[in-house]
Amino acid sequence: MAPVTIDDYDYVFARAYDEVEARERDEVSESYLRYMSAVVEFYEEQSRRILGYGPPQILLLPELR
Repeated sequence: MAPVTIDDYDYVFARAYDEVEARERDEVSESYLRYMSAVVEFYEEQSRRILGYGPPQILLLPELR
């Protein structure tokens, strides 16, 4: 168990990445990066709105296979 401040549901992208052909993986990767940018921005804004400041964020990432 680890405390996290950002939950990104990355398993959805991991599954898509695993299921597409190799030539389509760049598109999934680019979509993931755009999505993650929006997720981080959302949690940063929520922290500022709720807490009044932006504390350090913690994102739990899976081990690479």
